[in-house]
Amino acid sequence: MRPSCACISRDKAIELLHKYVKDKELLNHSIATEAIMAKLAEKMGYERDEWALAGLLHDIDYEITGKDLNQHTLEAEKILHKNNVSEAIISAIMKHNEQAKGLKREKDIDFALCCSEAITGLIFSIAGKSKKNDIAAVNPEKVMAFAAVINGGRILECDRVGLSLEEFVLVSIKAMADGNYVR
Repeated sequence: MRPSCACISRDKAIELLHKYVKDKELLNHSIATEAIMAKLAEKMGYERDEWALAGLLHDIDYEITGKDLNQHTLEAEKILHKNNVSEAIISAIMKHNEQAKGLKREKDIDFALCCSEAITGLIFSIAGKSKKNDIAAVNPEKVMAFAAVINGGRILECDRVGLSLEEFVLVSIKAMADGNYVR
């Protein structure tokens, strides 16, 4: 696989992710976020690999930092710099957890990563409660009903990239349904 503008291939990113993340649910969350970010980049005309890698690597330090949101992304920044990941990706990753460094989301990739990573757990939860455990069968209206209250309304930041909640939910479900998750 050719390296993207991110200066790191997806294969290398997957290897790096598995080095730092052991929890199956967190790995699946990262893969789902990658899928949504890739679809959003395609839809909005941005560089697909860059957005996808931001999604894939956004929680690379979550286990290391003990889930401490005041530290989360600070270790990621160090890990990603050492591994030649682009500043654009590192910046988006840092801004998905604004509180660690007091950063503010500004760019489309920042808002897209924030709402994309926030919606994965909701979709997984609803899919897991269906008899088929099938993401493609998730009811979009059910996702929209919970979106405003889950993760402090972070899913609603989809409007900052010009997408309605309904459009974002549909893109997210489709992206996640196509995912190749860790079993």
